[in-house]
Parts: sequence; structure tokens; C-alpha cells
Amino acid sequence: MITKADRVYIFDKKSGDNLRPVLSQNYEWCRKGIESQMANDVVFDVDLKDLVPRWYENLVKQQKPISGLVRHLPLNEREVLEPQDIVSILVTPIWYDDEYYGFIGFDDCREERVWSEEEIELLTVFGSLIIASWKYEDSMRKVEDQLKQVKKLQAEREQFLKMVSHQFKTPLLVIKLNTDLLKQACMSDSGDTINILPSKIGRIERSITKFEELIEAILIGNSNHSVDDNPEKIIFHNWLEDMFSTKRRDYNNLAKIDLSFGQKLNKEVVLPFSIKTFEYIMDTLFSNAVKYRGDSKANIKFIMTYPKMDILICYLKIRVLVLTRKM
Repeated sequence: MITKADRVYIFDKKSGDNLRPVLSQNYEWCRKGIESQMANDVVFDVDLKDLVPRWYENLVKQQKPISGLVRHLPLNEREVLEPQDIVSILVTPIWYDDEYYGFIGFDDCREERVWSEEEIELLTVFGSLIIASWKYEDSMRKVEDQLKQVKKLQAEREQFLKMVSHQFKTPLLVIKLNTDLLKQACMSDSGDTINILPSKIGRIERSITKFEELIEAILIGNSNHSVDDNPEKIIFHNWLEDMFSTKRRDYNNLAKIDLSFGQKLNKEVVLPFSIKTFEYIMDTLFSNAVKYRGDSKANIKFIMTYPKMDILICYLKIRVLVLTRKM
């Protein structure tokens, strides 16, 4: 070792606080021929303030090291150190973020030694480095534990979504089968469908399809491969006009459905999400507008504006106006 000490050891705080720390020796390095003290009861559960108040005053209150020849130390300290064959001693406190963690000790068991200021400074820094490494290891363990917890929660979430999606599929299949039966039952002998039913059945079928797509999107989005390597492109005003044509057919009892563009963008833009997700968002907006329109004869008006289009990814600002009286 750099210090050529016969014995090096660390007492770290096992309980208590800065006002009354209780320490134990848990680490020790001995030169060949020097007896270890790890089996000595005197090095465990040391109430520093009670057993060696001078050390508490120096190491904790003043944050200063203790060094000297053992024969010059107070009697109560000699009674502890001399049976350990310690001739000279240096003890430096270990502090980190205003918290006292213990001390690191250096013993010379063969000859009396006066520790230089440079050695004391070096060993004080050494103690700080040790506690810093402990804190780093503790932090890494905490991060690893947190990552394990996150992975566990993610696995539970995936399992839950799979279970919920599966449970949705069964009643959805029943609805789909019964819709097909209803469609067949409403066919006349001539093969013509009763006029009042096509749009109603069509709405049910489209809703079933969207529900199935939503379930699939949940399962895909919940997987580890949710990033799309082939982003989808779309011309917004064309897509929206097609969607609203469908809505006008499905909701033919509404007084009026208007789609207004602040400006039209006639070029394709890359969506930052899938078209299915966009369909779901727009369908939810429209369904809420119908649901909360108030007057059954109210008009529904969608106003769509774009931000500055100098990049491919387009972010939409969509404003839905639900009028509560017929215009």
C-alpha cells in the first residue's frame, strides 16, 4: 500500500445519525504477520459518542482526523488500542453530502510513526472516494431494481391488455354474427333489402370493423414492435372529404354536417402515427359531436386548419363546432 500501514480498516455507520452514530468495522486489510481484528467484539456496535467522546468531537463535530502515538493517547483509548498491538494510529472521517458515514483507520503495529499532513490529506480523500463508490453502487442497485419493477409492470400491463382484448372479441363476434342474421332476415323474396335498414346495418358493420381495428391497434401498440418503419402518407382534405361523405350516409337523420378547410394542402404528408389511429381519433371526435349536439336537428361543423407546412410531418388542429339550433 502507498501508506505502508500494517492494518487498514473501515468503520461504517450501522444506525443512528450525526448526533449519535453507531459504527461497526466491516472491512479490513492486514499486512502479512499482522493479526486481524475482525473477530474482536470491540470493533462492533461502537457508540462513538458514548465510548470515545474525544473521537466523536473530532471526527463528527469538527470533521477532523485523529492521529498520534498510542502511548500519548488518553487512558480509556489506550485500553482499547494497545491490546490490538497498535503503536501509531491515524483515523480520518468519512463525510458525504453533509452526512457522517464513519471513518477509515490506519494502524502501524511495529514502530512509532508520525503521520505527515500529505498522508493525512491523501487518506482523507481516499475515504471520500470509498463512500462515493458505495453511493454509486447503491444507486446502480436502485436503478436495476427500478428497471426490474418497470419490466414487471410492463409485462403485467401487456398481459392485462391481451386479456381485455380477448374478452372484447367474443361479444364482438356475437354482434357480428347476429348482424349478418339480421341482414339476411331483412331480405325480401325478390332479393331487395328493406329500404330503412341498409344504412343502419352498414353503420353497425362499420362500427364492428373499427372496433376490431381498435383492438388490433391496442395489441400492436402494446407490443415491442410498435414503431412503424414505413410511415404512412396521406392527403388530409381528400381523406376527410371521403370520411364525411360516409358520415353523411350513416347519420342521414342529422340536419347538416359541414367540413370546412382554412386552407387545402394538395400534397402528401407523413403521419407521425398510423392512418388507423387517425381514423379512430376522427371517429371519436365525430361520435362525441353527435352524442352531445343537444338539439336533434343541430348542425355539426368541422373546421380544419394547418400550421406552417415546411416539414413533412403534419400536426393537425381540428376544431369541432356543434350548433344547438338549426341554421
